Amino acid sequence: MPIIGPNLRNLIGVCCLFVQGGLFASSMQDSLHYKLGSEATVSERLEAMLKLAERELAKDPGAALIHYQRAVRYAESTGNMAAEYRALMEIATVQDQMGLYAEHLQSVLRSLELAEAMGSANALSDNLRQLALAYQHNGRTDKAVEEARKAVAMELPGKDTRRIVANEHVLMAALMANGQLDEALRTGRQVLDRMATISRSREEMVTNLLMARILLAKRQPNDALPLLVKAERGSVGVATENDLFDLLLARTSILLAMGRTAEAAEACARASEQLSKANTWQNRMDLRECRYQVAMAGHKWEEALGHLQQLRHWTDSLQQAQVAAKLASMQGLFDLNSKEQDNAELRELNAQQQESLVKQQFRSNLVLVLAGALLLLSVALFLISRHTLRTMRRLKLKNEVVNRQRSEIEAKNLELQQQNMRLTRSLIGEEEKELVIKEIHHRVKNNLQVVDSLLGMQAGQHTDKNVKRLFDEARGRIRSMAQVHEHIYRTLGTDVGPLKAYLEKLSRTILASYGAHDRISVNVKADAIDLSSETLMPLSLVVNELMTNSIKYAFGNDRSGQITIVLRPAGNGHELLFSDDGSGIEERQTLNGSSFGLELVRVLAQQLNGELHILKGSGTTFSLTFAPELKQLRSAS
Repeated sequence: MPIIGPNLRNLIGVCCLFVQGGLFASSMQDSLHYKLGSEATVSERLEAMLKLAERELAKDPGAALIHYQRAVRYAESTGNMAAEYRALMEIATVQDQMGLYAEHLQSVLRSLELAEAMGSANALSDNLRQLALAYQHNGRTDKAVEEARKAVAMELPGKDTRRIVANEHVLMAALMANGQLDEALRTGRQVLDRMATISRSREEMVTNLLMARILLAKRQPNDALPLLVKAERGSVGVATENDLFDLLLARTSILLAMGRTAEAAEACARASEQLSKANTWQNRMDLRECRYQVAMAGHKWEEALGHLQQLRHWTDSLQQAQVAAKLASMQGLFDLNSKEQDNAELRELNAQQQESLVKQQFRSNLVLVLAGALLLLSVALFLISRHTLRTMRRLKLKNEVVNRQRSEIEAKNLELQQQNMRLTRSLIGEEEKELVIKEIHHRVKNNLQVVDSLLGMQAGQHTDKNVKRLFDEARGRIRSMAQVHEHIYRTLGTDVGPLKAYLEKLSRTILASYGAHDRISVNVKADAIDLSSETLMPLSLVVNELMTNSIKYAFGNDRSGQITIVLRPAGNGHELLFSDDGSGIEERQTLNGSSFGLELVRVLAQQLNGELHILKGSGTTFSLTFAPELKQLRSAS
């Protein structure tokens, strides 16, 4: 069904407000332009710029972003740090709403420097909280946890309970995103103890909701449901419309995890009714995901596929809107720089011409006074006339020299402007190439997720455990490939994230898919190695197959244990050590076996130009030494 985008809804709202208050808007516009005049003070000009940006925000976020950039530059030139900090925080908010997460992170870091220079503890705490959210949006969950801890530590000496709790909520969300679920639960209990003296507050409701989601992530839906009920009871009179929507979505997820599909469908339907009061892009995406999960649980495969395709369409539309907004912002900033440079040159040229005209007028008046005073003296008149003629000739020569120099300066300025335009077009072209590459990896990741879901639906139609096992193994390999494309998409054009964090995330995903995350721990040790996507793809599949092998055989019958993954340089290449402390197996039973997974590992090792061995010792240890840069990688058959 057609969906009205955020920009169109904002534009309709602005038009309605304009019809209802036309006279007020006209008078406000006149007032803002008056304050931007030459007689306005610095503070009045800054305030007018910020108000213009706020008025543009509802109908055109890109134009508002340019107005805020102007305010930042003006505040920076006048040394007004408070106004510059305020404008930067507004820019960060607009960039977050537009989905420009990399630019949002840069703005928050810049405003953090200003907060430190101003020495404001509250501003510094707010910035650290925003920085944690920015890192979380950019996929750096470890950095998000670190900055959230700093924000909490900043507020503890002030003993402002509500500000402390706000920062602890951000810390709980960051810990949950980073997989530190036990610490997130402990933080939630500390928040509830801290708020024991405050009755029926929104903070208590949000805390219970977060803890319920954390328990759901730990696959403990029976423990999560009572906390959700507490949050629902505490929401009366304090929750916003968006909070009520979040509560209904959480209830749906918990009931699905408990296998209560009919009740989950009813909660999802109530969330659909609540969407009209909390209608945002993200809420519509979350509701569509909720409907997809309910359809999957109810074995309504055709309906689930329809929801999944709609999610993909919305995601692609959002990516295109973000690309267009980023290009429009870059073009707007370029136009703003060009206009400011042209205006400065025009002002300088007008000043020079005005000075020249004043001088010429003064000299002409002086000549007229002398001519009138010496009319009776013909000799003096002749001498003065000759002197005047000589002066005029010299002035003419000087004007010619000035005009010639001015023409040369204008020609050089025109050449510099053309060079700047060519350079800007080149930079914009590079940005477009980078965006296209990121879009390709993002689409590949989405397509792999669709294939994963289709295999899951196909597996649900079979009762044979061996067939389901084969489907699950194939889905695990597809998820590993999607993980590589997501890593490349998120790190392209920015500082590449650590390889250790990527391997940890891949390991957590594999353990969670087999339901073994609560009994098997993974220890990853990886040096700072730069691997290409052609190497990272087969290496990820090798790790997936080895972990699957350990979960099925080394830790069968719900055994607990630990897996260690080491990636380090070795001679002219690299070495991958994969070991577990489960039940050991002999080398001849592993490398000479007929398992498809191990056969795939051998093929991938050949593709990496490597050798696979089993090391003797307790448990099972696989050693893969590879050097893909020594020759062209072979294609997997």
